[in-house]
Amino acid sequence: MLSSDKKGRDRIESIALLSGVGASDLADEYLEFSAGDLTDLILEQHKKPRPLRRNNLYDLVEDMRRKLPEARLRSIERIKPVSLWGADLCLLAGRSPMTIIALGGRSPSLVEASYLPPRLLAVRETGDRQEIIRDQPEVTRLLREAYGETAKAGKHQKRLTEAELSSAIEGLQPTLEGLAHWDIRPERIVSLLESLDRFLESGPSKNQGYNRFGHLTLPSLEKLAEAWAQELDPFWIEAKKDVSQRSEKERDIPDYLGINSIYGFFEQQRPKMLTKVRSRMEHLLAAAEKASQNANTQILDRIAVVFRIK
Repeated sequence: MLSSDKKGRDRIESIALLSGVGASDLADEYLEFSAGDLTDLILEQHKKPRPLRRNNLYDLVEDMRRKLPEARLRSIERIKPVSLWGADLCLLAGRSPMTIIALGGRSPSLVEASYLPPRLLAVRETGDRQEIIRDQPEVTRLLREAYGETAKAGKHQKRLTEAELSSAIEGLQPTLEGLAHWDIRPERIVSLLESLDRFLESGPSKNQGYNRFGHLTLPSLEKLAEAWAQELDPFWIEAKKDVSQRSEKERDIPDYLGINSIYGFFEQQRPKMLTKVRSRMEHLLAAAEKASQNANTQILDRIAVVFRIK
């Protein structure tokens, strides 16, 4: 029970904000109601489709889900790939050659104690080079654009010929066989691992830390990044204070407070303190290497769908 009409209006405005409508866009009847209308108004608001945000991963996926047949979605959910056996293959039209991979999630088991969430990964082909794109909203947009191009050409319901299937499978092997946990590490840990490598190397990082961390499992990479972020956290506060002081003095301030600014304050600390941090991180790295020893860091067994874009 709501104790007053005001609380009722507040509740409706909160629901409107959470649904993406916005309290200022509510119709007048939502703000003027009798005591018995409140439940009906809330239910009606809940039933309205929520406007989807353009730069939100879950909204982008929801938009795609609404456009695909339910039967196709249920068949994808039932996929239990083992290596590439059992994975679906889809050919799409696009502006540039690319392979997009949908990785199925993995729940903890006796063999693997970590939860591995579903992920998308794109491999863009530029000449002899391959660019790996991990950013989930960006990969989702690329997939939507390719499907749009395919539908525009009237090929979205066309079945693959045997020749097209064989050609696509032959082209996939060099793209997929080398992909590992390192390639699907989340964007949020990329700069953290690079700065950790810089610290342990006592010099510039090489290949974003691949030479030091590239053989580790994804849970080990995330654990290292989390521990390193905790070590840097006090200096993030120091970097914020510095920006605030520079702002008060009307000096130029950066648009974005990046990891390099934070690391700059960290490396100014006393040698004794830096030695202790180095010892902790080297100990954790040794534990991560032990945990990753003999572990399968390939991602072939998680591939649910391969989208080949030409």
